[in-house]
Amino acid sequence: MLTNPIIKIIIVHGLHGVWLYCLAMDKKHSSLFSALICAAMAFITAAPCIYCEVTGNDNMLISSVLYIFTALVTFSVYVFILSAWQKMKSAFVYAVYVSLWTFMTQIAELIANDFFTPVSPALWIVRLILNTAFLLLFLFVLRDKFLKISANLEQGYGMLFVVSILIFFLLTQILTYNAFTDEHGYISYTLTIDAFTAGAAVYALLFRFIAHLNERYLYEQIKMQNALLCERLDLYERSELEAKRMRHDFRHHNLMVLEYAKNGDMDAIIKYLSEYEEEQEKKIETVFSANRTINNIVSAYASRAAARGIDFDADIIASAHNSIKDTDMAVMLANVLENAVNGCMQAEKDRRIRLKISEKGLKLIIVCQNTCAPDLTTDNIERGIGLTSLSATAEKYGGDVILSAENGMFSCNIILND
Repeated sequence: MLTNPIIKIIIVHGLHGVWLYCLAMDKKHSSLFSALICAAMAFITAAPCIYCEVTGNDNMLISSVLYIFTALVTFSVYVFILSAWQKMKSAFVYAVYVSLWTFMTQIAELIANDFFTPVSPALWIVRLILNTAFLLLFLFVLRDKFLKISANLEQGYGMLFVVSILIFFLLTQILTYNAFTDEHGYISYTLTIDAFTAGAAVYALLFRFIAHLNERYLYEQIKMQNALLCERLDLYERSELEAKRMRHDFRHHNLMVLEYAKNGDMDAIIKYLSEYEEEQEKKIETVFSANRTINNIVSAYASRAAARGIDFDADIIASAHNSIKDTDMAVMLANVLENAVNGCMQAEKDRRIRLKISEKGLKLIIVCQNTCAPDLTTDNIERGIGLTSLSATAEKYGGDVILSAENGMFSCNIILND
């Protein structure tokens, strides 16, 4: 027989499944498979709760164990199975959700216990209403806003997660206080409302901080892309000037060959044309890769390195097309080579960059080595926004970034699953 407590358990765990499905804004699996995972999770967490309710084993200790069990299962399913986001970002979203869930639980408990009889179905009805209202608010208003402000930000969520957990603990303490209070008067409602207001204010600041970091990231990327564009335009301009000079000088070369021909000096003609061919070969722009994105980025930074007196060498074997987005490839290589050029400028002597890109099976491997400041070591590498962006892009493709520095040589190794 379905009693009110059992109905409440079914609704609570069913709502957890619905919420986590909706919160998985970038799903790791198909929508159908994700829905099945959420349904299975709801069943796994609800089953022991229903068993304890039916058998009468529902004391404070067992309730606490079941509470922790539900939290661990829902957290693990969302962070490690449902969401395709970086783990700490997913953990932050989950922490925000449990804080909101705790607040809704408090409000439902207060209203049901103070205004309705214990056997009334008011508790789960109020929970349904509150969850439906907040879920609709999330789906139609907050979801798109969060995706917009966090679109390019995959790192920096560790501290945000910690703050969210602290808010959750604060709300949980108030929930526990209300649970052990027989009469909920002015103090209970004031504590609940004040805690929610404070939590909402903190979250507003956190989301504003996320938006600021996202704007800063976009600014840095635009700045880098503008620098690359200027580099390429400068290269094209130099090429055009060189072409004009070659057309101008070609007439003089013809006159020289013609003069040798008139004198019947074939050896002089052959020698002159051979020297001319060698000279022109040196002026031809190096093509580093059949992949246009890789070639453009590497060409731009090769030119920048040459202008700064840095010896640049590239060994690239990469397909013209792969599954890595051009934007991701451009950002990644630009960050790697930007750091390499800047690192070389800190080197005392022998400034050089060695770049190697290769494919092994379904993996794309990027190795970049450059001279750097002699006191730079693996332990004191400064991880700015460029390296943070690099790690986020690598993780997006299930890859990894390994950095090391020793004896004046910095190494960046990237492995991507193509």
